[in-house]
Amino acid sequence: MVIPYPQMLDHNSFKESRQSKSKSYSTPISTSLTTVTVQLPPYASFWRGQFTSSSSVEVEPGSYELESYNMKHENRGYAVIINNKTFDPRLGFSDRAGSDVDASAIYQRFQELGFETDLLNDVTKEEIVEKLKDRASDDEFNQKSDCFACCILTHGGQDDALFAVDGEMKLEDFMKPFLSSKSKSLLLKPKIFIIQACRGQKMSGGQEAIDLNVSDAGADHTEYNEALNQKGQHCQRFRVPDEADFLLVYSSFAGRQSIRNTNKGSPFIQFLSDEISKLTEETNIYKVLTNVNRSFLKYRSDSQNLADKTQIPCFESTLTKTLKIGLKD
Repeated sequence: MVIPYPQMLDHNSFKESRQSKSKSYSTPISTSLTTVTVQLPPYASFWRGQFTSSSSVEVEPGSYELESYNMKHENRGYAVIINNKTFDPRLGFSDRAGSDVDASAIYQRFQELGFETDLLNDVTKEEIVEKLKDRASDDEFNQKSDCFACCILTHGGQDDALFAVDGEMKLEDFMKPFLSSKSKSLLLKPKIFIIQACRGQKMSGGQEAIDLNVSDAGADHTEYNEALNQKGQHCQRFRVPDEADFLLVYSSFAGRQSIRNTNKGSPFIQFLSDEISKLTEETNIYKVLTNVNRSFLKYRSDSQNLADKTQIPCFESTLTKTLKIGLKD
């Protein structure tokens, strides 16, 4: 008996299909009563176990099992600072006075950490994408590097909008060249994005509080790693998601503005710069970012208009290992 693969056929076509004697794609199914043949369509070869595997990329030996990122490569890596201050008048933005103070501070810290640093001032969408693609595609350099870092100083808006001097971009436009499927030489290496920009129009308020027993509470972070069971194989095969190994650090919470002093720069970049200056080889990056957040508990703006306003940074992580980044030897 032949059972054809079900298709959307008219009555006559279905009748002809049942009467077809073609067995090019037939697979026998044995039962205790009889033998039934199911007629499979030509595109169903994968039902026979004929999977077509995608191309794999060889990574550094032991990369999968490591609990911490290897920060002992020959190079620290590339860092790109985008410092947009003056915008096309048609966008309706004011100049970002004080941004040069932030750019100078973060540039100095990147240099101290051993990054090959580019500082781009007032750049267009095309110039930003071109620079990021250039850095992401430098396989010879990236293969010998620990990580990649990017600091974006600009105007922003809702839904991760970030502005070049000539128009709106999205955070994903900055990340895209570094996705796992795009930048193979940075596979399983941290990609750090620091964003000093507004994320909306609302200002963050707050509540005054008093702690009569001043002490810091510690937190334990337990890491769990489970190796894949690959019996009979001599290599570890795994799939790295496109968005893996990113650390996104925002100056403010979603929908909130970011404070920037026209003379001193932004408190976020200044607090972050201070924490980076204290880094050691044993400092977990999450501790650094948490300390930056804690600094805002004591922050007070010099502006009378912002006397009762503040902000709180936040970060999103898809890091797959512990990241400890100290000064480069």
